[in-house]
Amino acid sequence: MLPEALGGQAFVANEEGVERNYGGASEPFPLPSDATFTVVNSGLVDSTGPAVVSVSVSPDTIDTGIIGQTVEITLNITDALSGLRSASLSFINPESNAVNSISGFVFFTQATSGDSQDGTYTINSTIPQGSLDGTWTFDIFLSDQVGNRSTVSSPAGATFEISNSASGALGDFSDAGDATLYAWSTSGDQE
Repeated sequence: MLPEALGGQAFVANEEGVERNYGGASEPFPLPSDATFTVVNSGLVDSTGPAVVSVSVSPDTIDTGIIGQTVEITLNITDALSGLRSASLSFINPESNAVNSISGFVFFTQATSGDSQDGTYTINSTIPQGSLDGTWTFDIFLSDQVGNRSTVSSPAGATFEISNSASGALGDFSDAGDATLYAWSTSGDQE
């Protein structure tokens, strides 16, 4: 399908400054077999993927013994020329295995401050009930507006602890301030 069928237009100029407008009501796009052309960029070329400046996780310790918990991950990401397109997270458990059931993703339009060239992004990810105790981390996968990609594996600040307490077992209310404890018998004898 030719670009004008989609309502597109292209403005081009050659080295001598001769300009042409293709598409729309001006001049139809040439057929691909009609001619070839070369794109020359005399400006800056973006050939580098986005970079992570800083990472923080809050809270830094969670207990998933009774229920899944949410961690808030704040990323400061830069991409000097084209700007960030997206960032995604891959969580790594204490046994160094990727946990595909936990995710985090953000688009450039979701900056909480700044912009796609230097912005702060917040991702909330829920860690499931009963997740493995220990130090968790994550890898960050980034792409920019022109397709450059970068990966940052377990950057500084990208850790949190899971410490499932003994009282985290479902049905254990021994530390509840307003509970009354009653003796329980499993012998089957009724009194």
